[in-house]
Amino acid sequence: MDVWIGIVGVIVGGGITILAVVIAHTLQSRKERKETEDEIMFIIYMMLLELVGHHFWIVSDEALGQKSSEHILNSYHRTCWRIADEIRKVDKLQETEGILRVMFSLAYETERKRADDLNKILDLLGQQVNPNYARIVEEISEQNQIMLANDFKKYWQRQRKIQPLV
Repeated sequence: MDVWIGIVGVIVGGGITILAVVIAHTLQSRKERKETEDEIMFIIYMMLLELVGHHFWIVSDEALGQKSSEHILNSYHRTCWRIADEIRKVDKLQETEGILRVMFSLAYETERKRADDLNKILDLLGQQVNPNYARIVEEISEQNQIMLANDFKKYWQRQRKIQPLV
């Protein structure tokens, strides 16, 4: 009888150990997948910031009635496709449809409207990825837009000091 108790104890102990290993592996896999998704979302967010920079020049050219340079257009499209490649890695991103539409849709009547939607998506994603950074950048952007609206010349003088024009 003592032998059977020992055998049952070994079997139950082994079963509990196997169960614990399976649970630990499952939890670790989920954690790693979540970390990977978070990293990709951050990469997408940073690339969208880059895209906003390229698109700014397209919007500016449109406002001035000029055609954007091939360099700017190529940079914009290259960045769009890099973002699309990253989006393919994470199918769970809620903003996927909005991002793809704002990058590739021809339905926008003006690039200013596209820029507005792009900024909305960037704000939404920023709140998920890096809320403090998103808040600060939004404040800076609003201040810069106010300066641009109030004193166009002053805005461009300051802009040229920190960013080379393309």
